[in-house]
Amino acid sequence: MPLAAISAFLDAFLSVAEPRETHFRFRPWLADPGDEFVLEIAFAAGNVPIVTHNSSDFVPAARLGIRVMTPSQLVEELNLP
Repeated sequence: MPLAAISAFLDAFLSVAEPRETHFRFRPWLADPGDEFVLEIAFAAGNVPIVTHNSSDFVPAARLGIRVMTPSQLVEELNLP
């Protein structure tokens, strides 16, 4: 993928991103301590799924009502080609 396309995607993504502060920590909640911040951000963002190829590491997120899906599941849900 050309660098210009990546840059354009990131610019578009950041133009709609909303900063969130977390006022809580769930640690330790997940098996991989490096994933904890992802869970905390997803919880702070509200009804936003965690999209990852590593969905098995996020199984406990369901107890917080957070959906976890693979990129292909997201594409299918959004009806993207």
